[in-house]
Amino acid sequence: MSRDPVQLVIDFNRRFLGRYPELLRRKIARITASPFGFFRGTFHLFARDMLAGVLDPWENSNPFTANEICIIGDIHSENFGTFKADDKAVWFDINDFDETTRGSFDFDCKRMAASLFLAAGEHGLDWPDAVAAVIEFGRAYAKKIAHFAKHEDSGDFGFNDSRLPDAPKVKSLIQDAASASRSQFIEQMTELDGHRRKFKGSAKHFRLQSQDEAQCKRLIEDYLTRVDFGRRGEQKRFYDVEDICGRIAGDGSLGRLRYVALLAGEDADSAKNLILELKESLPSAYDELRSRGLEQSARRDRAADVISTTRRMQTASNRYLGYAVDENASFQVREIGPRDRRLEWKQAPDSAEYQDLARLYAGLLAKCHAKSGASQTGGSSAQLISAALDGRVEVFVKRVTAFALAYSELVEDDHRRLVDQRSVVESILF
Repeated sequence: MSRDPVQLVIDFNRRFLGRYPELLRRKIARITASPFGFFRGTFHLFARDMLAGVLDPWENSNPFTANEICIIGDIHSENFGTFKADDKAVWFDINDFDETTRGSFDFDCKRMAASLFLAAGEHGLDWPDAVAAVIEFGRAYAKKIAHFAKHEDSGDFGFNDSRLPDAPKVKSLIQDAASASRSQFIEQMTELDGHRRKFKGSAKHFRLQSQDEAQCKRLIEDYLTRVDFGRRGEQKRFYDVEDICGRIAGDGSLGRLRYVALLAGEDADSAKNLILELKESLPSAYDELRSRGLEQSARRDRAADVISTTRRMQTASNRYLGYAVDENASFQVREIGPRDRRLEWKQAPDSAEYQDLARLYAGLLAKCHAKSGASQTGGSSAQLISAALDGRVEVFVKRVTAFALAYSELVEDDHRRLVDQRSVVESILF
């Protein structure tokens, strides 16, 4: 296998040169911090390896890659979390679709399985217990897909504050998020300046260059052209801009333009503002490698496509989810609020707890695949996947598990090489 992971990291991130060097510094710091951090921040490398058939001896005869559906792409355990949806419930679901595209269900399953194995190591779980969780993930995915193919009830599947999961860790996360205070959240992030609020200085926010601040304002105006004020019962002044900053978040997305806009909301004095995040949409790295969707019109439509997929695959979505366009650049828009939570581990999970989590992730991924839409060959995507797995479930589970173990070794080796050459990478990118 001829590939230089360090050079591929450099090549991919050159596109962000000339923007905000601190973002790339943080990205390199995060992907050198651990193998799991490297995995999260290098989706482009995983996509390349999948196209090259790395660790797939079946190559083109693999029955699990024969057909394409809409996939998440960059699926891993850090891209699940809670949020308040349009139905006012707090949901736990997949919440990052930046790299969504068309591909095989096997692509998402392999990435998720590798994620579970690498995350287990980072959280202090022994590798035999990590293997057991990956096996549970594969079996639970196949079982749930077969259910959706037969009953066609994926549209209502999911977990929220009135329909809690069996996994204690996620159950607690949802309950904590549901009890969070908006005013307290706004008070922590902002301060009053007269009767207006502005963002406090923090490790997650930075001041924008004037041209980017102006772009953010144009994007908000474009976003508002799609807001149904009558349905929401809000006046346009609800969306008056009080402050704008850049936002630092994520791993793989560091380098993209990411703005946060503090809007007037209901009342600034009582900290009932609204915060919107506007994140630059780029072609999926998987599509770039396949020379798909690279024309200017596709870039302009990219955010709309990502948001459409998000709404289709999530059981319920953020009330303010939308998109905005500025010339040929497009941005995804969503609310940032107190109910946005991700799992945190203060101590290593036990084996049973981690298997519960793996089954939960499997169900949510299967739900998203079932809601992918009609397959290219006719029938639902769930029926297509179920047919591919028919009589091959244990083969699928063994292959996904074997891939997770083998690919985690490759990731660990790639991570070591990047750590060894970090100074070279930084000298080029900074």
